[in-house]
Parts: sequence; structure tokens; C-alpha cells
Amino acid sequence: MPFAFSVSDTDLENLLRTGSNTDNARMIIVSEFSKDKGLESNAEFLRSIYHGGYGIKGEIDDFSAWYADDGIHINRGTTARYSDNAQVYSWAEIAEKITDMIKNSTFATNVEIDEAPGFERKQIAESLWYMYRDLSETANEQGYLSSLSDIHGSGFPEETENLADLISGVEFRNNLISEFDAFTAAYQNDR
Repeated sequence: MPFAFSVSDTDLENLLRTGSNTDNARMIIVSEFSKDKGLESNAEFLRSIYHGGYGIKGEIDDFSAWYADDGIHINRGTTARYSDNAQVYSWAEIAEKITDMIKNSTFATNVEIDEAPGFERKQIAESLWYMYRDLSETANEQGYLSSLSDIHGSGFPEETENLADLISGVEFRNNLISEFDAFTAAYQNDR
């Protein structure tokens, strides 16, 4: 039986900070973890953020990581996916590690932590904007997501920025959620 590869804490932390293969991963993770959904939910969430493979220069050696269903496989060299001696961290272990790193201010910069909620609102605003613009004439005539019809500006960047600001208001957000629930129910019946 080959000896398992051992990765240093510093190398693991560097990998978690930089190696997700998802743009803006630190802000996305900080935002999600701030919702206190619990370890199981955070672990499941991380499976969608960390994907594929990643190589990194470590303190002592170069190593690679493969993000699998059972966790992160890390091995010395350029392959971790099929290695028998890879060190495997479960997604729950990774969620605990990232939670500790966030608490210790070693996962993301202060700027990323401060901007994470706004970044998430902007992503939501962009998705809503695209969806609203793709509604059929019938859906528009029936008044679905009517609160979005008041979003005006000179186009995408300005309108999504205005929408992101509106989403931060509780009354607008609750109204939009109610409208979205009605739209979703209607969509299930008539796509």
C-alpha cells in the first residue's frame, strides 16, 4: 500500500483560496457561508464551486487537486484524480476548514468580505434582468414580474445596478419574491 501524500496546512489554505476554477469564488463562498445554513449545506455548496482539477506550487513540492464527489483529492505532482496515495479531504472537512479560515480572516480579503453581499445582489439582478427580458409577450401581458417593469436606465449595466440596489430593500424584495413564486407556479403549468 503506497504512503498517502500529506499536504501542509499552508498549501491547503492556498489551494482553497485560489483553486476553485470558479470566478469570484471567495466572494461567492463568503456570501453563502454568511447565511449560516450549516455544515451539510455548506459542504454541498462547495461541491458546485470547486470543480475539475487544479495544480499549485506548494511550499515544498508542486501538487495537484481533483474535485470529486467524495471531496478534494490532493497529490504530489500532476495527477490526483486516480492516485492511490492522494490525500482526500471530505467536503464537510473542507467546509469546516473554510469556516475557520473566514473566522480567522485568512480566506478572503477585507474588501472581498465587505463586497460579497453586493456582489451577490448584482449577480441576482443580472439573472433577473435576463429572465425578465426573455419573458414571452403572453407573460408580459399577464403582468408576471411586474415590479421589474419599473427598472429603467440606459441598458443592461445601469438597469442591473438599479435593480441590485432595489433588491437590498426588504419591501421590494418581498414583493419580488411573491411575484416570482406566482410566475414559477404558472410556469410549471404552462411553459
